[in-house]
Amino acid sequence: MEIARGQTSAARQYLQQAEQFYQKGAPAWVLPELLSCKSLLALAEGNHLEAGAILSVSGITPDSPVTPFSETLLLAWLRLTAALENPEQFPPALDLARRILHFSRASRRNYTLLQNLVLGAILHFKNGDEAQASQWLAEAAQIAISAGYRSVFFEQKSSLLPLLKVVRFPEAETLLHPVDEKQQGALPQRPSTGDDDLGGVALTERELEVLRLLAQGYTYNQIAEQLVVSLNTVRFHVKGIYGKLGVTKVNQAIAEAHRQGLI
Repeated sequence: MEIARGQTSAARQYLQQAEQFYQKGAPAWVLPELLSCKSLLALAEGNHLEAGAILSVSGITPDSPVTPFSETLLLAWLRLTAALENPEQFPPALDLARRILHFSRASRRNYTLLQNLVLGAILHFKNGDEAQASQWLAEAAQIAISAGYRSVFFEQKSSLLPLLKVVRFPEAETLLHPVDEKQQGALPQRPSTGDDDLGGVALTERELEVLRLLAQGYTYNQIAEQLVVSLNTVRFHVKGIYGKLGVTKVNQAIAEAHRQGLI
């Protein structure tokens, strides 16, 4: 979210903290999230070569099989391809997007599905296929609205704006903002802390996914089943969410996440 807001300094601070956390013995799933975010920051700073080099370190290439471990990095490769503006790379990238589409639908990984649909819409548009771009974008908007995953659209705002000038889609346009001003005004305000100057908290993509499922009323067991992870992993994510949001209960976490425009 900090990268999408243009707060690259704050994003870099969060990434440094995440890297320290990983080096202290964090679970294996942290590495794909960390590399993906580092690549995204490099893209935001216009350093495409660095973004590609970061992803290459993982050993995951665009030809790798789609798995729960590789999906985050494969989505990062799609982001990089969309940013490079090389038409020759669009067809193989779209093949990857179709593979991720099949995997995420079969395994019911809705957050991966949504990210892939948005990136696929952008790639289809850049490849000259407005009909497919519109179709992928429509499905993405439907998922985002029903599940509250609006941050995915906000994060891709700069890439979606040219598409939305051609494919008029009011529902999608409303998702390009982190939070509705009326909704923001209706939510209780959190007391100011020393961390506020960093522009909010930096939840990982998996923490956001867990948080959104909690907001939909899922139990820990249901979240574990949905994400194909252990119950202890869900508890680990929830603990991280509570710590970053400064709360101790699920309802407080949901309210604070709404206030910050995270969901």
